[in-house]
Amino acid sequence: MLAWLRREGYTVDCFTDLDLDKQNFLTGASVQPLYRLMASSGHHEYWSDPMRKRVQDLLNAGGNVAIFSGNTCYRKISFDAAGASITKENEAWPDSNEAGLLGVSYSQGGGWWGDRDHNGWRRTERPPIGYTVAAPDHWVFGGVKLPQSGAFGAPERLLGYECDGVVPGVSPANIVVLAQAHLQGGWNNGDGHTASMVLFNSGRGTVFNAATTDWPRVLGNPSAESYAAVSQITRNVFNRLSGRLV
Repeated sequence: MLAWLRREGYTVDCFTDLDLDKQNFLTGASVQPLYRLMASSGHHEYWSDPMRKRVQDLLNAGGNVAIFSGNTCYRKISFDAAGASITKENEAWPDSNEAGLLGVSYSQGGGWWGDRDHNGWRRTERPPIGYTVAAPDHWVFGGVKLPQSGAFGAPERLLGYECDGVVPGVSPANIVVLAQAHLQGGWNNGDGHTASMVLFNSGRGTVFNAATTDWPRVLGNPSAESYAAVSQITRNVFNRLSGRLV
């Protein structure tokens, strides 16, 4: 993700989870956001209560959030006062309530880790699953050249290795499902679930969630068949939510 941002000419500041837990650097003491956009990528699974509060404060103040990650905010942790140790508080947030903050939850998505025997996990290739666009006229897909089927990402197995889905009754009521992928073929967790790329308004801001860990992996391979589509979607999100283009 950082390499792609550099190639595209974006200027970014980087933060750690400890920064997000201990510092109010997104909004400071002001009611105005210090950043127009916070982005998270990869496999951002472990969050503390203060981390969640900082993100909601940013949204309430009019900032935006873009998630290019899967299994995001699924498990609750806490940092000690000195920031020297981390404690895992539970295996999942109650009732998948992180979906109220970020739109989706791993509880409704899935993970593919391979097969397990007496020697441990054995890597196996997951099915070639990509996203099928559900809202082709949305600005997120502006300038994206899609096949007639509206599907992209399957050759690179864009969905996985962990991904997230909408939680009925918990995900925001104004959520827009931009694209979906039905998980089937022997997923270790979530076989039969539906992963969903989403966007919704929260507070005075907007949240975009690509809902898959492997999004940045495709961004890192310009020769990939789906690179153009994934790159253009990412560019649209960064431009719109950062205010680079109005």
